[in-house]
Amino acid sequence: DPGTPVDAFDRALYVGRRAAEKTVGASDVDGAARFYVCSLSRKTLVYKGLLTAEQLRSYYPDLADERLDSQLALVHARFSTNTLGAWHLAHPYRNVIHNGEINTIRGNINWMRARETDLDHPDLSDDDLDTIRPVTNADQSDTASVDNAVELLLQGGRDLPHVLRMLVPEAFEGDDRMDADRKDWYDFHASMLEPWDGPALVAATDGDRIAAVLD
Repeated sequence: DPGTPVDAFDRALYVGRRAAEKTVGASDVDGAARFYVCSLSRKTLVYKGLLTAEQLRSYYPDLADERLDSQLALVHARFSTNTLGAWHLAHPYRNVIHNGEINTIRGNINWMRARETDLDHPDLSDDDLDTIRPVTNADQSDTASVDNAVELLLQGGRDLPHVLRMLVPEAFEGDDRMDADRKDWYDFHASMLEPWDGPALVAATDGDRIAAVLD
């Protein structure tokens, strides 16, 4: 519908992608590992590959095409790792790139799962919410889980800096130099979401701007 507000269209794309992922995953025990939607967005394109940096230009010739124009780009190259590469785990993700480790990832995923029954949005039906759940799972990388959380919070109507500071807050407790309003902001959001503690650097985009936060 040409009259659909862009925010509603974005949420419909989000729900539709989750429906496709769950359908394929349910149809084949290995489906979730072999099927991955890089991007289903009106604002961003995601290029993924098990590639060296030098191979990128020849593998994706459109990146060298003068007709391709973008206001922003996030690039991540992983040079050393102690795990085997897998295409669906290659960076970048739909909203984030990430260096470091999320040391609290198991607890973050468990708390996210425990709170999923409380998810609500005036523009999402019960069926939509059932389609979105589970928001994330343990059978993926910590970066993928961060990406899932960022995407959910963005679709809920928060802006990008707000989302990143919810996930990776400053060490506000016991900081006598921080003003009271800032502390209260962090304390309020701590009741909704536990910190995703690193050490980690998370850079993210909502398609309009880029933001980064360092733990």
